[in-house]
Amino acid sequence: MANLDERPELDTNVNTANNVNIESCAGEGAAPGEAANGEQDHQGEAVRVVVTRGGMAAYLEVAAGASLSLEGARQRLSEAGVCCGIKEEVLKRAVKEGAARGGRFLVAEGTEPVPGKDGKVVYEFETGDRKIKPVENEDGRVDYVNLDLVQNIRAGARLARLVPPTIGVPGKTVTGKEVPARPGREPKFGAGPGASLSDSRLEIVAERDGQPVLDGPGLISVRTVYEVKDVDLSTGNIDFVGTVLVRGNVGHGLCVRAEGDVQVDGYVDGGTVRSKGNVLVRRGIQGRNQGEVHAGGNVTAFFIENATVVAGGNVDVGSAIMHSRVTAGGSVSVGGRRGLIVGGWVRARNEIRAKTIGAEMGTPTVIEVGVDARVKEELIEVYQKVRQIQADVRKIEQALKILKDMERKYGRLPEDRKVVVLKLMQNRYRLRSVLEALEERRKNLEQALKANRQARVMASRVFYPRVEITIGRANRKVLDPILESVASVSAEGDIVFKTYPAGGGR
Repeated sequence: MANLDERPELDTNVNTANNVNIESCAGEGAAPGEAANGEQDHQGEAVRVVVTRGGMAAYLEVAAGASLSLEGARQRLSEAGVCCGIKEEVLKRAVKEGAARGGRFLVAEGTEPVPGKDGKVVYEFETGDRKIKPVENEDGRVDYVNLDLVQNIRAGARLARLVPPTIGVPGKTVTGKEVPARPGREPKFGAGPGASLSDSRLEIVAERDGQPVLDGPGLISVRTVYEVKDVDLSTGNIDFVGTVLVRGNVGHGLCVRAEGDVQVDGYVDGGTVRSKGNVLVRRGIQGRNQGEVHAGGNVTAFFIENATVVAGGNVDVGSAIMHSRVTAGGSVSVGGRRGLIVGGWVRARNEIRAKTIGAEMGTPTVIEVGVDARVKEELIEVYQKVRQIQADVRKIEQALKILKDMERKYGRLPEDRKVVVLKLMQNRYRLRSVLEALEERRKNLEQALKANRQARVMASRVFYPRVEITIGRANRKVLDPILESVASVSAEGDIVFKTYPAGGGR
C-alpha cells in the first residue's frame, strides 16, 4: 500500500486490530490520496477502516493485491464499531475491485437529523390594512356607505389558533450514536386586553365585542370602538387607543387621535385627524388652510380642499383635490364625475390618477411621483443633523488644540483644564459615534429613495398648462393642454406622454 504511505498527515486517532486501521478524521474525512496521521507506524497495513470525526461516514481503504472477503470486510467494520448505514453494494464492490487495483470506498453513511418545523399562528381575522376603496357607480357617483371600515368580532369568537412546533427526527452516526435534531421554534402567542387563551392554550378567543388587533408579534387584543356624534367644543379633543367613529363632523380646531381607524360620517371641517390606521371621511375634508389628516394606512374622502393630507398607504378621493398638500406612501386616485386635481401639490410613491389635472386658466399644480416623500423629508433631517454634529466636532477639536498648545507652552495644564480636556474628548467620542449612526442611516435612506421606474401620472381627460410633473429625478412642465395621456419616464430618463389606455374612460 505504498501509495497511501506518501500522503500528507492529518490529526487522527489510530487503532489497529487484525490488520485494520480505524481513524477519526476532521470534517467529512480524508479524500482519496490523503493519509491519516500515524500512517508511518502502519506502513504494512493492507486494509483499514476510516471513520470521520463526526461519525457520519465510514471508508474502507484497500491496498492493491490485498486479500479480503466479504465476511472479512464486514468483520473489519464491526471491529471499527460501524453498524449503521452500511452500503452493501459498495462493500461488495470494495471486496471485488479493491484487491485488483486498490482504492477507498464509502461503505457506510449516517442519517442526518431532520430539524423540527417551527410552530405558527393562524389568524382568523385580518391582520393587515383593511382594503378600503370606494366603488364608482355607472352614473359617476361614488358609494362611500358600504365600505365596512371597522372590523368587529363577538365575544367568544376564536381569533387565532396555534400550530405547535414539531420536535424533529434525530439522526444516527455509522456507529449507532444518536444525533439530536433541532426542535422547531415556538412562535409568540399571547392574549392581550379583551382576549384570553383557551384551556388547551392552543386558541385565543375574544372576551368582549370589539376590534381584534395585533399589539405585537403573536399578541392579540380586542379593542372597543369609541363612538361620538360630533367632535366639537362639548367633547374637546378625542384621544383613544382603538377605533373612533364620528357620526357627525370634526369641528374647526378640534383633533381626533386614534391608534386604530377613524371614521367620520360628516366632514373634517378645519379640524385634525391623526390615526395609525385608516381614515374614512364620507363627506369630505375642508381644511380651511389649517385642517390636517394623517394616517398610517389609507385615507378615503369625497373631496379634499385647502387641507394637508398624509397617508402611509393610498389616498382615494371621490370628487376633487383642490389647493391642498397631499402625500401618499402608495398611490393617489381621484374619481367621480369631476376627478379633478388642481392647485397645491400632490405626491405619491407609485401612481397619481385623475381625470383632469390642473385648470384651464393655468392654476399652478405640482405633481410628484416615484419617491417616498416621507423618506425624502427624513433624509433632509439627517443631512441637517450631520452638518450640525460635524460643526460641533470641529469646535471641540479647536478647543482641544488650544489646550494642547497651552500645555506645550507651559509644560503642564492646571487640574481644572485637564478636566475640561477629558470632557471634550468624551464629547468628541460620543458625537463621532452618533455621526457614524447617522451616516449609516443616510446611506439606507438614499438607497430607499431611488426612483420607482414604474411610477406614472394619469389624466384620462387632460393635463392643463402650468402643471409641473416630477417623476423621480426627471421634471417637466406642461406648456399646452395634453389630452388623455399617461406621463412616465423613458429609458433615457425623460418624462414622456403616452395615450391613456383604452377603457380608461373620460
